[in-house]
Amino acid sequence: RFGMWAIKCLSLLAMLLVPLFVHGQHVQGPCYVVDGKTYAFVSSTNEPGIEKELSEHIAQNLPMILYDGTSFRFVVSATIGKWGRLKQLSLVNKKSFKGNMWVWKDVKKMLNAVQFKPASYGGKPISYSFVFHIKVDFTT
Repeated sequence: RFGMWAIKCLSLLAMLLVPLFVHGQHVQGPCYVVDGKTYAFVSSTNEPGIEKELSEHIAQNLPMILYDGTSFRFVVSATIGKWGRLKQLSLVNKKSFKGNMWVWKDVKKMLNAVQFKPASYGGKPISYSFVFHIKVDFTT
């Protein structure tokens, strides 16, 4: 009983201390480049939010005639590798797009064409997995 209690306490302590250690090691989240400007992902800071510039870039490049009068919110899970390559791209809220997966296919193509910069830890690039949000609105 004491051994299990000690393991639970040490695990809890580790969970509390790891963020402090990581913060002290200068973790920089991943970025994306749109129109020559670099933007940090809002979602990589654990703050839920829309990636505004990325959303606008995608909206400008989607064929408006197909999507006029519609609005979509994509919750996307991805990994940006050490070399800035987008990997394991998937749509988290698939159920919201039942019957409309064609719009996700178009957005996915555009995401794969965007230039990404990897996250770094202690100045060295690392692979980084996270969830981000994109909103495309053609209702206005």
